[in-house]
Amino acid sequence: MAHFTKVAESTELPVLVYNIPGRTATRIEHDTLLKLADVPNIVGVKDSTGDFDGMSKLIREAPPGFEVYSGDDWATFGIACLGGVGVVSVAAHVVGDRIHEMLELALSGDVLAARKIHEELSPIFATMFITSNPIPLKAALELLGRPAGPPRLPLVPATDQERDRIRRALEDAGLL
Repeated sequence: MAHFTKVAESTELPVLVYNIPGRTATRIEHDTLLKLADVPNIVGVKDSTGDFDGMSKLIREAPPGFEVYSGDDWATFGIACLGGVGVVSVAAHVVGDRIHEMLELALSGDVLAARKIHEELSPIFATMFITSNPIPLKAALELLGRPAGPPRLPLVPATDQERDRIRRALEDAGLL
């Protein structure tokens, strides 16, 4: 709690807390998030817990103006259906227009149309994580003719096998 409060107090900019226990080995608990929601410029959370029950409860109980964003492309459709407002996305660099369309449909109540797009995009979402991020993303961007450069050390470029999987996913999605 003290860390996030101190960060928020050091700026007038809006702050989005990132709950990603898979990388931090620490989960920001529900009650802590509700307390952080009372800090004036903490405006929401990017949630990568995969805990839909917890996100649903947070969306219901958080004060107005505190927003829940998906931190995982694969979870965006479900979070939007629960009342989340968006995503901080990896795949949006490749299929941003489709993710935007899916979110607009879900948030306006056209869940069936949004689900159809989610199902179409699921292979792309999975492919972006066949190895450590941002390796697959950079390879995908290069394949699409958008130079992204190599990943920084200690990461290495995608292997030939990984590039082939990425290429197939892009072809299957009609992007190549």
